[in-house]
Amino acid sequence: MPLYIDVDFHPHQPSVCICNTDDDEVHQTSLVHKLEQVGHFYEQFSEAIVGVEASCSAQWLEKLLSELGRKLKVGNPRLLRVRARSRHKSDERDAQLILDLLLKDEFPELWRHPAHYVRAHWT
Repeated sequence: MPLYIDVDFHPHQPSVCICNTDDDEVHQTSLVHKLEQVGHFYEQFSEAIVGVEASCSAQWLEKLLSELGRKLKVGNPRLLRVRARSRHKSDERDAQLILDLLLKDEFPELWRHPAHYVRAHWT
């Protein structure tokens, strides 16, 4: 079974929730926005499905995950907010919500051009 990773971005330290579907244990941590450290973090997971809320600041992560061969799902922020159980917004709650929706296969994923299309037409 795959490993699900959610990332909720914060300008300095994104919150990350990780769930291995073999044991359903959830771990929460934070990362520092340093490309090398983030790259090493995602390299350790071979079949990871990563979920993020759509954000213009996540393009570097999309490129990194594509290079590592990891699957990225980008969610509709408005539909994610509708699904929140609490009106009080925090990085930890957002990370838990996105992970929960990924695990239930209810993540409101946005359609996006494939990575090879973007590289060929926009670079």
